[in-house]
Amino acid sequence: MACGAPTILSDLPWTKEFIVSEQNALLVPVKDHSALASAILRLLSDETLRQRVVAANLKLVADKLDYHKHMAHMESIYQELRSSKISQRTNSKVVG
Repeated sequence: MACGAPTILSDLPWTKEFIVSEQNALLVPVKDHSALASAILRLLSDETLRQRVVAANLKLVADKLDYHKHMAHMESIYQELRSSKISQRTNSKVVG
């Protein structure tokens, strides 16, 4: 997705989290070789679909899967937890 390749995925539960069928990927039933072959041929023959899927995926990766954004978010969570822990220690010392 991040490399600009059109995507075909098995239609598994995890894909529903952020993949929109026909927008980010062509979803095919698990172990359905005929559906997979049809999806491959469709992407090869439909330039508009390929470009739409690639553009949507590059945006998805930039918006939701960016490493630096995730690490900044994780750092803010750790800082919040750290501040909360310090606050709890301070409050327990005052009360105790």
